[in-house]
Amino acid sequence: MAVERTAPLTVAASLHIASDTLAIHPNDGFDLGLYTKTHEVAWSTGISTREFIEGNSGTAVTARLELLNECPAETVQMNYRQWEKIGSPDKVICLLDGQRFYLNGLPKADKR
Repeated sequence: MAVERTAPLTVAASLHIASDTLAIHPNDGFDLGLYTKTHEVAWSTGISTREFIEGNSGTAVTARLELLNECPAETVQMNYRQWEKIGSPDKVICLLDGQRFYLNGLPKADKR
């Protein structure tokens, strides 16, 4: 199975979102091959993008990935503390390989 991916998504982090929940717009979910509202995924952390693509799961936690019309397009909503744990990226690309899920944090833009 090929690793599906989204376009770069802006991160909207909030303490009001449960630590095991991520939300994206259904159009972004379509890029991952997802069509129903809620998906249980094994969210991989603590590994590089290359390791994930090669089949590693690193430290995986069960998470709910929700496709919500209320979520702005090209945005991923997530818990603030989880966002800090993954390095506080401004933008991410979501990767999905079956049930394995990964957030590839993109380098911050130079603000000179």
